[in-house]
Amino acid sequence: MKTASDVVSRFPGRWVILLFIAVVWVGCGDDDGASDGVSGDYEVDERVMLNLDFSPDPPEVGATELWMELRVDGAPYEGADFVVEPWMPSHGHGSNTHPVALDEGDGLYWVDDLVFTMAGHWELLIEVEYEDSVAELVVDLEVDG
Repeated sequence: MKTASDVVSRFPGRWVILLFIAVVWVGCGDDDGASDGVSGDYEVDERVMLNLDFSPDPPEVGATELWMELRVDGAPYEGADFVVEPWMPSHGHGSNTHPVALDEGDGLYWVDDLVFTMAGHWELLIEVEYEDSVAELVVDLEVDG
């Protein structure tokens, strides 16, 4: 009866190839749906849901496109006022631009002039004023270089 060591000693190159294939397979495998992206739904408070759609996702140094969909009590909400401020806490500064949220109708808002000036950890501070209320959201971002 042949043992494993007999097979390995007779065909050592095959085991190297199989080991290589196994390493490549594992290295290129799916990460079980995990994502470094930050796009998605955020519950701002008990009445307010904000869907953020970044491009690129995760954000990169430079201009970033951001669409926001605002829902209040489950319905699209038009006419809200936003303050959107990128902030780099470890450096104590924001961006050199002033993003503006433009109401595009049907609860959709386009954020113009959103720029990240360097790679690293940022916070995107979003304040939304609707009806007679103000809700705030802080989104942690890792901006790629």
